[in-house]
Amino acid sequence: MISKEQTFILFVVGSCQDALAQKFANKPVSVRLSKQSFIQLAMNSGIAQKKERALYKNLQDLEERKLVSYDCKHLCLTPRGARQYSSIARKLKPYISASKIIEVNVLSYMTKAYTMLKP
Repeated sequence: MISKEQTFILFVVGSCQDALAQKFANKPVSVRLSKQSFIQLAMNSGIAQKKERALYKNLQDLEERKLVSYDCKHLCLTPRGARQYSSIARKLKPYISASKIIEVNVLSYMTKAYTMLKP
């Protein structure tokens, strides 16, 4: 059983890999993620509220549990980690989809929207 923090880190790593694969799907190149660039991404984007060392330790714990591998300076999910990521993504998909729909334009889906002046 992995902790909530490790589950979150695993989900973010998998999501990053999916996003990179999708962005370069029709290109003759592929982009790999290193531990350092993942930690920079997590810190600079505000995804993780942890310190750099805590993120590194969580990645190391995921590697020890054989959910993440670090080969040739590339961070990737193992087959076991990919299954775990798919399970997490399947559970979160309805929430993420709803959030994306609402972000686009919540008013476009409403037939009537009532407006009021703020006091």
